Amino acid sequence: MWFESGRVQALGTALHDGRREEVDRLLEDILTGARTGQAIPATCPSCRRDLVRTPLPDVDLFVSSCPAQHGAWLSRAEGERLRALVGGHAAARARTRHILRVLLVVLAAVWGVVLLVWGFDPVTRSAVTVLDDLESRRITTTNWPERGWTGFYPLPVKESAIDRPDDLLFFHELLPLLQAGANNRINMHRVLSTRRTADEYTALHDLYGRRQAEVLDQLRRLAVPERLAEVHARIVAATEAQIAFFGAFVEEKVKDPEIDLRRMLKHPALQTTSRELHTAWDLVRRAYPALDKPTGDAIESRLCQFDVI
Repeated sequence: MWFESGRVQALGTALHDGRREEVDRLLEDILTGARTGQAIPATCPSCRRDLVRTPLPDVDLFVSSCPAQHGAWLSRAEGERLRALVGGHAAARARTRHILRVLLVVLAAVWGVVLLVWGFDPVTRSAVTVLDDLESRRITTTNWPERGWTGFYPLPVKESAIDRPDDLLFFHELLPLLQAGANNRINMHRVLSTRRTADEYTALHDLYGRRQAEVLDQLRRLAVPERLAEVHARIVAATEAQIAFFGAFVEEKVKDPEIDLRRMLKHPALQTTSRELHTAWDLVRRAYPALDKPTGDAIESRLCQFDVI
């Protein structure tokens, strides 16, 4: 089975424009039109190098690919299994998402990256990036995704090197707020990474602003042990700066849709956010020189997720 890049480029354009029915039709067309051969060649027809049998993550299939990325082949049996995987999902949304995941895993194994068309300019995008883009487009004023943090570097209690009850309580109350703030930050960043109308950017930023203002209010009302007062102050300052940064980012995005995070890296509010969070972590380590790894990972990971960069 051979996959043609031209159809994948058309898929990229449909994804970019948000044409859901077109996306579903193209996915069907790509799989229906894929050619299945009687046998897999031992070498690449282009460079004559031996093909490498490569497992495809998550879909329990194998592809024989050229090391120089000239192409890849699936056997007839594997091709039928691929179709069976796709056909096993009846619900339209689940089916479309599963087809896309399976297809992009195959394409990533073929070329390492997938060539798609976004607007009029061909840009090399990884399969993971395409899936992220699809997820980002699902963020709306009525769908603000919450990410599960269960098991994400849990903060220990009895085993923690932080043995002062007030200090430990502070971090147990702080980390869920950082998680909520990180969730808002990720959603807003993903919104700004996709093409939207000016009204959509504005409405989604208003939602982000309200939610992040709630996080900021709860941060300000935390009971803070004296030795952690400066840590707390730095995190509050970082939150204020982050809210200001996304306000500026949206203003620029509305004026110029090509603006991205890379072009906003020098913005003072962005630099303030990152600097304050890094300083907060340095202060934590200074306050607890013998900080254990599980506790340190729990705190540092939330600060990193909350940061814009």
